Amino acid sequence: MMTKLTPPSSAGDEFSRRAIWTRIRPAAVEAGEGALREIPSTVRRLRTLLLVLTITVPAFLAGALVVLWHVAH
Repeated sequence: MMTKLTPPSSAGDEFSRRAIWTRIRPAAVEAGEGALREIPSTVRRLRTLLLVLTITVPAFLAGALVVLWHVAH
């Protein structure tokens, strides 16, 4: 079965690749800049999470060891 191909879009066409790209590009740039603005706050949150984990995990393990020691004796 043969299907008809759509004709190539002209430069003045509303749905030409160039027209679509010129409409999408500013939105993509703005979204990219927004993502880049979020990086420093995300890094600060990860640094805080790592600090909390480095303190709480060893404390929890030490507490669990003490409890197990008392249960065993």
